[in-house]
Amino acid sequence: MSATTTSAAPGVVVAALKWADLFVDVDPLTGEASADRRARGLSAADEAALELALTLGEALGRRVVAIAVGGPDAAVGLRGALAVGADRAVLATPANGAEAHSLGVARALAWALDAASLLDPVVVCGDYSADRGSGSVPAALAALAGLPQALGLVQVDVAVNGGGDPAISVQRRLDGARREELLVRPPAVLSVEGAVARLRRAPLSGTLAGGAAAVETLTVPADVFAAVPPPGMGEVGPAVPRTKVMPSPVGDAALARLEQLTDTQSVAAPAQALVVSPEEAARHLLEAWAASGGTVPEGVVGDGVVADGVVGGATSENTASDGPEGR
Repeated sequence: MSATTTSAAPGVVVAALKWADLFVDVDPLTGEASADRRARGLSAADEAALELALTLGEALGRRVVAIAVGGPDAAVGLRGALAVGADRAVLATPANGAEAHSLGVARALAWALDAASLLDPVVVCGDYSADRGSGSVPAALAALAGLPQALGLVQVDVAVNGGGDPAISVQRRLDGARREELLVRPPAVLSVEGAVARLRRAPLSGTLAGGAAAVETLTVPADVFAAVPPPGMGEVGPAVPRTKVMPSPVGDAALARLEQLTDTQSVAAPAQALVVSPEEAARHLLEAWAASGGTVPEGVVGDGVVADGVVGGATSENTASDGPEGR
């Protein structure tokens, strides 16, 4: 992305992050999922959102605030955001300590924007998190906060027009390998794919300062998560195939049991062992072909009966003579 630095402007740039499980083990027998709490972090999309927020803050002359919804362990990710250049970190913790569904996270973020006095924000989110992947939080946050939205962005450019009014030129992915170009002005909610930007490396001084930095903690009221989702909105997860109950196959023959399991029926004729002349072998092959419904070759007459001395339209007699006149 490209950026043009502007003079200081009111408002903030908010990087909405999620400290999530990056690696999940699934038991192949029970389907139970388990994750190592030590292997948590920011997804590639969230890292791109943080880098874009830092770049927008520099270009628009705004302070950058990193915000997350989760437990105390999410403070590690927020301190990492402070280490790379964020000016402020806010952690919104549920009052009951439970993890919220996607709509509950969006409600908590909208509540935290107001509680932390983050006015006129440009909120940058990853297009989906590493653990759920529903991609519904940015859209729900925009609806709840009453902000314009530009989601699924693959390119972001910042420019300033002649009047000094900042504008963000973005491209979003559409079906059929197409792109849609939009011009966004603050405030707004943006969501980006992981390939949009690569998070900068924190300097040693930033790492030392971020490790000791204080993270503001806000307790989200329980009624924010208890709100009933509107019709058509709620938890979204990956599709899980339903188990198909099938009766046990019966029969002594293995082939018959396999046909019952696969719902197929063998149509192959039983093998035959014949000791015949080449002409008789050709006759048997043509009759079997005609009986199986294949196209009747030339030379087959009647109901699959092969004409005498004819195989595929050529007589079985040798038409070439060994004499000088036949050469």
